[in-house]
This record gives sequence, structure tokens and C-alpha cells, in this order.
Amino acid sequence: MKTFIKNIPGFFPVRLFFLHFRRNQLLLLFWIFLFAIITGNFGTKYGVQYLFWVPEYLNKVNIFSYFILGLTSGIFIIAYQISSYLTNGYLFPFMATLLHPFAKYSLNNFIIPVLFVIVFIYYSIVFQINEELLSVFSVFFNILSFLAGILIMIIISFSWFFTMNTDIVKLTEAGKVKTPKNKRWKAIGLLLDKDIKWKMSNMPQENEKQHEVKIYLSTPFKARRARHYKHFESENIQRVLRHNNISSAVFSWLVLLSTVVLGLFKDYYFMLMPAAGSLLLLLSLLLLFSATIYAVFKEWSIVAFIIFIFSLNFMAGHSGFDYHNSAYGLNYSVNQDIEECITCTENEKYTKDFNAMIDILNKRKNNLQTGKEKLPKLVIVNAGGGGLKAAVWTYFSLHKADSVCEGKLLPSIHLISGASGGMLGASYLRELYIQEKAGKIKSWYNTKYINKLSDDILNPIGFALVSGAWFFRFQEFEYSGKKYYKDRAYMFEKTLNKNTDYVFDKTISKYKEPEKTGEIPMLIFSSTIANDGRKLLISPQKLSFFEKSNKFSFKPKIKNSVNIDFMTGYENFDVDSLRYSTAIRMSATFPYISPYISLPGKEKLQLFDAGAHDNYGISTSLEFVSIFEKWILKNTSGIIFLQIVNRNKEQDDNSNDFISDIFRPFQGSVGNYFNFQQINFEKQFRQMSPRLQEQIDFVNLYLTSEKQEISISWHLTESEKQEIKKAIDSPANKFALQKLKILLDNR
Repeated sequence: MKTFIKNIPGFFPVRLFFLHFRRNQLLLLFWIFLFAIITGNFGTKYGVQYLFWVPEYLNKVNIFSYFILGLTSGIFIIAYQISSYLTNGYLFPFMATLLHPFAKYSLNNFIIPVLFVIVFIYYSIVFQINEELLSVFSVFFNILSFLAGILIMIIISFSWFFTMNTDIVKLTEAGKVKTPKNKRWKAIGLLLDKDIKWKMSNMPQENEKQHEVKIYLSTPFKARRARHYKHFESENIQRVLRHNNISSAVFSWLVLLSTVVLGLFKDYYFMLMPAAGSLLLLLSLLLLFSATIYAVFKEWSIVAFIIFIFSLNFMAGHSGFDYHNSAYGLNYSVNQDIEECITCTENEKYTKDFNAMIDILNKRKNNLQTGKEKLPKLVIVNAGGGGLKAAVWTYFSLHKADSVCEGKLLPSIHLISGASGGMLGASYLRELYIQEKAGKIKSWYNTKYINKLSDDILNPIGFALVSGAWFFRFQEFEYSGKKYYKDRAYMFEKTLNKNTDYVFDKTISKYKEPEKTGEIPMLIFSSTIANDGRKLLISPQKLSFFEKSNKFSFKPKIKNSVNIDFMTGYENFDVDSLRYSTAIRMSATFPYISPYISLPGKEKLQLFDAGAHDNYGISTSLEFVSIFEKWILKNTSGIIFLQIVNRNKEQDDNSNDFISDIFRPFQGSVGNYFNFQQINFEKQFRQMSPRLQEQIDFVNLYLTSEKQEISISWHLTESEKQEIKKAIDSPANKFALQKLKILLDNR
């Protein structure tokens, strides 16, 4: 026992484990990041952990999804081993004396990868059984498939290294040094020559205790004493290191090339791997990239990385490297100043658009009111944002509310506003409502439509992100006679349209006439303009009266109005050809996932999520009723604000430790961001005329879950979908639905 304890510091796996803490902190950061995810300590609000615990492939959690996750986990493990070998291999010269040095190194560098696999399996099994309610049989084969994926990828990788790696015995023959035959690696070898020379000059001596290895694993179940290497010529050791580093570098580039090639087939649905697999692939590429940077630049690595980032930023500003995402249907060849279109809008135009909206209101009223009965209620829906859960919650809430109100709700709705997923759900419901009226479907009440809406959108976006959507844009597609790149935005819309049976694959102008005649509710999208914080209002109708209603009282750098009417400002950019699924995306541009949109014109306005300005659509609705106050007071019996909001469990932060005190100011401002919006809405409401305030009733439907926090993501687990459906039966929501029914019945 004493001998065993004495040899622990010289045991190669232990030596490598502590070496990473001492000099490879970047490698550890990758592992810490993954451990934080799989233990539910990072990205829980966005459901990142669920992407690993229950990966989906082709909208199913099964052995294939776990197998693909295993393959990508194997790629990450190999990437970690390559990075570690490139940066640390020279510290252990005895490796050059072994057969298959890289394989031996990887075998001994097992502690962190094995620990990761064990922790993942534990958390995944617990979630599959307790939350997804899968059978033990299914869970067993899922985990077995995951392990099989890792094993197969490791076997494939090691087969490469067994073929390409060499050792000192192979490179020497009868005391003579052989000339290398692999001339095809010469170019890469020249690049790594400087790296090898540096490592040889910094190679530890055989008796140096800090890196001394006494025992190593030769097989998973067999340990051997490390061989002496002092009697070998340093030139031969250098050539072994050089050759093995080249084969590692080539393997890294093959992984990168394979990823880019896979991206060329992103239109094939079966190629879209689980989002967790895409994340692991991205981390693998970053690992290999950082190792390459270190191998070439050594202590200048950080400087080289900074120069690379600035160079990339410089290239992004030139037309040949323009990575901005487009709004499909708009004409990007027009180079007009958008501000000229906005500021030149005359009072006559405002009046014309105002009167057109009055006409729509009258037609909507006439459709509701027959004879001399009491004036109708004006119902306005505010659909809060929040990814796919908001989409499903909005659809399901309106589905339930209309059912409780015996079909009276949808005909009474005049306006729907909101953000992100909420507007997606409302748009889907409105379209199915149109199809039901036209006899194309039997009933939009059918639950199959909720199931379609809840299908995954994240996997294709993640795959496009990893497979080169940022840097390698080779593929284009045509829409409305114009060409655009196939990128993450393209994958978002392609998947959304597929999930919803392509009901959104039409121009926004297709809704103009049905809205104008009062047949369907109006729907106003909004986007936040990143350039100056203003709000872009998107609708088939012209809304220039919003610009006049909210002028700035001072003249900063930003121009006249807080609001910009999309139809007015971009009427010279083929605005009627805007794809409807793009209008949805313009309101739901979550950073890095569904990317920012760059609009055409001299000053390209950048759009991001409507939730940054108004996550509930309340400000747009309040402005609308203020603008048309006189008509509303004369022609309605009151206004119902139906607010559909998702609300997660609030957690009090009572911690008083030093670190919490440092981050509390930041967490307070970010964590309460939507609370600040609610306070501003309250102020906006109180600024309305008292007479109008008296006419407004608020009905709130809240998505709450006591069991788990439903993630803000474009992906939902089966347990999350069930939680959303259960939420409508909460006592508060039942009371709200009854209140809504009474208000509509007593109009």
C-alpha cells in the first residue's frame, strides 16, 4: 500500500490530470462549461441542459438521437486529446519510445472525459425516468446508444492515428536515421518546425521531478513502468514529435472540412443533428483552433487571437465578407435613405392612413353588431414573447379561451400585438382560423396543430451555425425573384414552414385584404432597431399615424419618431413581397440563435427581438387605443386587454456573500428588465385620459409551472409541453377565463 501511495504522483493519468489545472486552464474551461450544462448549472433558463439529457433527432428522442450525441461527444473527446497532446506532449519525451504514442497518451488522459460521461449518464437517466417517464428498457438502450457512439468515434479516430503515428523504433533502423517518406505532409511540417524546435529546447530532463512519470497505462487494465529515453538521440525524439503533431494537425483540419461539407447538405432533414451535438461540434472546432494557435504562436497566442478577431471584424465590413442576414422579399439593390422616406411623410399621409384604419374598425364593428343590440367590446390581445413556449402557450390559451367563450372570442378580436414566440402562436392560430372559414380544414381546435407548432426549430439552427453559416456561404436560394444566402435565418424559416405545413410561406400582402375588410383580426409585429432603440411596426396596413402620435420632444441623433411604419418607410423596397415567415423572424431575433436582420437602404437598420423594447405588446396596444380614443368611446362598450404572458417562478436572492455583492447590481438590472417594462406600461396607461381608462378591462392568462421552469428556447421537451397544457387549468387562469366570458356576454 505504501508503494502504491508513493507512486501516485508519478502515475501518468494523475500527472496529466493535475497538469491541466496548472498550465491548461483554457482546456479546463471547455470542460467546466460542459459540466455546468449537464448538471443544470448553466443556461437553465434557456433549457440548454435538456438538449443533452434528452436529445431530439427528427423530432424524436430515441436511440438514434443518443447515438448521434455519442458520436459528437466522441469528436469532442478526441479534440480534447489532440489539444492536450499538442500542448503537453513534449513534456513527456518517454512517449516517443512507445508504440502508438498518441493512443497511449489519450488512454492515460482519461480521467476528465470518463468523469464527464459518468455525470452525463446519471443526470440523463434521472431526467428520462422522472420527467419524460420513459421505461427502464428505453432508457437503457438510449444510454447504450450514447456509449456506442462515443466508442465508434474513438475507434475511427484511433484508426487514423494508428496508421499515421510513428514512434522512435520505426524512425530508426540499425542506428541510422531514415528519411521520411510522407512528403505530402512537408508543407504542414514546415509550419510546425518552429513549434517542434521550441518544444525540444523546453523539453524536461529525464531526472526532472516535476514531469517525471514512473507508471503509465499501456492498456485500460494494465500498467507499466515508463521507459528511459536518455540514450536516444534528441534528433530522433524530435522527429517523432514532429511527425505525430503533423498527423494530429491534419486530423483537425479534416474535422473542420467534414463539418463544412456537412453544411452543404443542410437542406436534407435527416442530416440535422441534435442541437447538443452541434454545440459539441462547435466546441470541438474551437478547441482545435485554440490548440493550433498555441502550437504556432506560443506565448504570443493571445496577441495572435486578438489580431485575428480584429481582422475578421475588418473583413466583415466589406462587401465580400458581408455576414448580415436578410429580410426575404425585400429588394437590397435599392440604395435609398430610409430617413428621407420617414421624415417626408406629410400630414395628408397620416390622415389618409388614419381614415383607412377607421374604415377597418367600422367594418369589424359591423361584422359583430347586428341590429340595435348593445355596442360590441373591442378585444386586443397582447401575446408575450418567450420562444417556442410562448408560441404554444399563446395558441393554446386562445384555443381554450375561444372554447370557453363559445366561439365569440376570435370574431371580437381587433388587434394582436406582442413579441417573439407569442406572435408566432397568434399568427398560426389566425391563419388556421382563416382556413377553417374557407373550408380548407375542419377545425382549428384540433390538437394536432398545437403538436405541429411545438416541434423543434433549434436543431436546424444549431447545425447551420456550426457548419459554417458565419463564414462559409456558398449556397443561395431564390424568393420573389431575388437571391439570398442559406444561413441560420434560412434554416429557421425553412423549419418553421415545414412544421406548420408551409402556411407562412406567403407574402405579408396576402393578409392585407382580409384585414381591411374586417374578416380577421389585425396583427402588428414590432422589432427593435439596434441602431438607435426605436421601434419598427410591421403590418400589411400602413401605420404612419403611429409615427405622428409619438414624436420626440427633443432632437438627438435619432430622427423624428419613436415608431417607424415599415410599410411607409420601405415602400420603395418591394415591401409587399416580404415573406410572412420573415415578418415573424423580424420580431424574434434572439442573438446568436435567430440572428439580427439587416434592412436595405443607405443606412442599414439592424433589427433584433421585439422583446427588447416591449416583450408584451402592451405599448403598441396602448398607443393604438389612445390614437383612436374618440372612435372607441363612441362605437364600443369597452375594451378588453387579453394579456397572454409566461411567468416563471420568482426566486428571491437572499445571498450575502462577497461574490453576490459584486454581481448583484448587474443581476438586478438584467433580472428586472421586464419588470421595468411593466412599470413603464403602467405609467403609459395612467397618462391616458381617465374616461378611456374606465373603459379598459384587463384579463391575464399566465403560464406558470411549479414543477419546473419552462425554458425560453426554440426547443421544448415532452414534459415541458405537458406543463404548458396543464397551466391553463390553474385556479387563476380558470377565473380569468370566466371573467373574459362574462365581459363578452355582457357587452
